[in-house]
Amino acid sequence: MFFGVPAIWWAAEASTAATTMPASLVDLILGLTGIGLSVLIIVAMIFGDSAGS
Repeated sequence: MFFGVPAIWWAAEASTAATTMPASLVDLILGLTGIGLSVLIIVAMIFGDSAGS
């Protein structure tokens, strides 16, 4: 899926930011935003599959 790679990258970025001191506030915000987008994409995929079947 198109969003697969960015979602993985965002998750990795966010986990890195969570375990180390964030290099900047921007990195932290981008990490949290990435987690939010990943969750939304997963939920959308689940509901999309449910609606399709």
